[in-house]
Amino acid sequence: MSIKLINLLEISINIIVNKLIMWPFYYPIIFSMKRVGASKRVKYNGITLLALNIGRFRGDLEVLANLGFRVYLMPYSWQTRIFYAYKDRDLKDKFMMPEAGSGIFKDRIRVIKYLSSLMRLLVQKKEINCVISAGLFYNQDFDWGAATKNIGVPYIVFHRENLVVSKHLYMHYVNKAKFLNKIGFIGTSIVFQNKVVKSIFDKYSGVNSENIFALGSLRMN
Repeated sequence: MSIKLINLLEISINIIVNKLIMWPFYYPIIFSMKRVGASKRVKYNGITLLALNIGRFRGDLEVLANLGFRVYLMPYSWQTRIFYAYKDRDLKDKFMMPEAGSGIFKDRIRVIKYLSSLMRLLVQKKEINCVISAGLFYNQDFDWGAATKNIGVPYIVFHRENLVVSKHLYMHYVNKAKFLNKIGFIGTSIVFQNKVVKSIFDKYSGVNSENIFALGSLRMN
């Protein structure tokens, strides 16, 4: 993408965010939001999900559709376009825990305020009951999850990294849980695939254990 086009996107999206103009994001998202089809005839269970960062799920969304959930896909290109409102978006290592008063900190307040209004419209239009993500530490999902929680809609993370086969990997998850404790969990619940990782996050993440579950792998159910 050319520098001129990037600059134009930055200017345009910052105007949209600052003035809380909904239609430039709302209509493209609604028109390009696809629904996951079930591979068999299944009765709708009354719960509609919106999946973020859809490339990270790898078959889980089809399983949910076959269990009777109505599953919509957030268009990834529009989900990530909001990043152009960040002036310091290249500082990825500081994105989740910016210093108070920093550029990222100030931009995050603006972005979450905008996304909260946008998500309220999307939820009403598609009758969405819950928003889901496939990981706790995806920068792409962070602001959308915060906005979802702001408007009172459940935000559940089906964390897909669950392999613990060595002491090294065990300590890797301990460090991840401690990092989550530092940045704070912005969602409603976390779902892991096994009890080992759940126990680590129960102990080190600072998240109430009542909001952490070990339910196995959707694709192996």
